Amino acid sequence: MSIENVVKIERFVSSYNREFGFAYTEPEWLDKPDAADERVEVIYRSGEGLLAIEHTLVQPFPGEKHERALLDGFLPAEGAPSFPRFYISVGIPVGDLSGLKRKRRQAVRIPLWDWVKRTVPTLKQSPVWQYRWKHLPGTPWQTTLSALFDPQYRGSTGIIGIQAPLNRKSLTETVRTALDRKLPKLVKTQAKKRILLLEKDLRLYRTSKLAEVIDTLEREFPDLRRVDEIWHIDTSASQPARFACQRVRPRAGAFFA
Repeated sequence: MSIENVVKIERFVSSYNREFGFAYTEPEWLDKPDAADERVEVIYRSGEGLLAIEHTLVQPFPGEKHERALLDGFLPAEGAPSFPRFYISVGIPVGDLSGLKRKRRQAVRIPLWDWVKRTVPTLKQSPVWQYRWKHLPGTPWQTTLSALFDPQYRGSTGIIGIQAPLNRKSLTETVRTALDRKLPKLVKTQAKKRILLLEKDLRLYRTSKLAEVIDTLEREFPDLRRVDEIWHIDTSASQPARFACQRVRPRAGAFFA
């Protein structure tokens, strides 16, 4: 396991303890390159018993870097909007932007960012992703605005990025692969509580979509019932010091780690 992933899990557990009043400590890292068999990544201890955690990255769109090179040109050339304590993403369906000629793409930028500037102040100050949609005149697509409020983010501007939404089939296949690899290790571990962490490092799908996909795969993976909690951790924001955590199962709970 990489040092980066160790740090992410440690931060998650520390915030989890603080948020829900637990006292999980003394991590035992079991998933090592020289291990004779595949083991769960880490076990924590507390007076209430053992906590087993398995973590994986859910990345369903490997072509993102290629698409980003095109989409980044759609950002404001100057005078980008300022959104204190909000992380902002604007999504345009893959392929639709490339279908417009350069002059037309440039013309669409102004009404798009005008809409963003009008919309963000109407959003709730809540630490979960919020979404708004609009069909801009002269475009074949529906634009998606995604926003996450972080009261502790003290930057003078929000983070603005263009991301490409993915199709549901790709996400389903990616989650299926993750569950096939990670569930057996997690459920065979003797522990009082089992937590599965599903990470995304690109803002290409929302937590509610991930929850829907997991629901559709429950018959295929009955061991999901033996996992006490599934959390979605979002490390896609440009500020590396904090990331958002939202519980997928049971569907309640959110905090920053």
